[in-house]
Amino acid sequence: LTDHLGRIAGFLSEGDPSAAAREFFDFRVADLAMGSGHFLVAAVDKIEALMRTFLTEHSVPGVTEELLRLAAVARDALGTDDVAKSEVDEVGLLRRQVARRCIYGLDINPMAVELARLAVWIHTFVPGLPMSNLDHGLVSANSLTGIFGIDQALDALQPGRKPGHIMLFDEILMDQLASARDLLIDVASASEANKAEVEEGARMLAQARQAADTSRRIFDAALAVQAGDLSPGMLPDEESLARLIQRDEVEAASADFKPAHMPYLFPEVFLRDKPGFDVLIGNPPWEKVRHEPQQFWVVRDPGLHSLPAAKRTERIAYLRATRTVDRLEELQAIAVSDRLTNYFSRAFHLQASQHYDLAKLFAERNLDLVRATGTVGLVMPQALLVLGGWKPIREVMVTDHHLVVAPLRNTGGWAFENVHPQTTMCVMTLGPGSGVTVWPASSSEAAFSSLPETPQLELSVDDLRELSDELNVPWFESPRDPL
Repeated sequence: LTDHLGRIAGFLSEGDPSAAAREFFDFRVADLAMGSGHFLVAAVDKIEALMRTFLTEHSVPGVTEELLRLAAVARDALGTDDVAKSEVDEVGLLRRQVARRCIYGLDINPMAVELARLAVWIHTFVPGLPMSNLDHGLVSANSLTGIFGIDQALDALQPGRKPGHIMLFDEILMDQLASARDLLIDVASASEANKAEVEEGARMLAQARQAADTSRRIFDAALAVQAGDLSPGMLPDEESLARLIQRDEVEAASADFKPAHMPYLFPEVFLRDKPGFDVLIGNPPWEKVRHEPQQFWVVRDPGLHSLPAAKRTERIAYLRATRTVDRLEELQAIAVSDRLTNYFSRAFHLQASQHYDLAKLFAERNLDLVRATGTVGLVMPQALLVLGGWKPIREVMVTDHHLVVAPLRNTGGWAFENVHPQTTMCVMTLGPGSGVTVWPASSSEAAFSSLPETPQLELSVDDLRELSDELNVPWFESPRDPL
């Protein structure tokens, strides 16, 4: 964000305040598995604080006028309620605009999305102003199964496509997504100062989605190819394209995978120079993709965990034989797991084996979606640092980015209340550069808070290669260990 605001300052120094106002909120932060939105709420505060500091030191007339108009509408709506009027301040107004224009989140669970919207609404509520429409930025979809780039879709549908060779798909996708992008930029730029403006924003969002609907279906077709449901091939004309996107396999892939096609959902993020999110944050799930019978049945038979292995196997066999409805659900879960595994084997390229787990898949997808100049900050399992199955991801992280790692021991549940106290994990960030910075492991909040004053270990890519062929990142307990 500091670099982004430096760019805004550059516009001002060049005497272009219009560009400064137009680009001021063009800073995009996302959580690909947002849950109920805790990370995004914290991001709103961080962005607001830095932007507010910038606005106290620089004059950006377009932004200031926007905030003043919102304040005037809010106070006018509150009438004689002086107490409520006193709560209309720059902090709240700026938070509201940050939430509407800078924050993105996805989750496969629709209830989690509603909770996230509620959390952001409550946190950015301004007396006298209506609730903002967050339907565009906070979306229920699977960020692991969507098409994340236009080239990805085109390469799937047109094998042998030459770089820079414009064909039918290219023109349709770019034209439709550009139209949707322009509409969505207008949606974000609208002040939503009253109910009518909020309703107009919702109408424009629906119009943008409709304008890009053929592109969505093309992305669905690319997804069906990656899932192995369709064979790719050259499409010479629009009639061939129309037949393709109406295929049952295309509709089935969309229904089964609930995909988040990023250029379709967020064309303003993925059709700009250096496409992608400026910052990606979160604590993605770590579960295995493959079906685990014990995990499935323990929910239905809580005593299962306490049984010895042999007895547990016998118990699961008994449950399968006696609980017909649950057994049918298990068979369905197995089918979903197998279908996802087949898709991941085709669509992901940094997974060392087909024993997929969600943490590793989300790590790769974050690498796919971050802007070339962007930053990633995630909570990850210790496996990221040391296990061989993570080597392809580790290699990209330390060669194409600079990896900073703060290992954690969850002693006493200080970091995460509902996680086993012996669980080892790390907070990691990726930024420009290469190599890795490693902090000593923290076993308490106090130790974690003192890390900025603690010596750290700096390793280049060559250093890591000398330590191990798999580029393992060392874990050390004390600041004295690497000395």
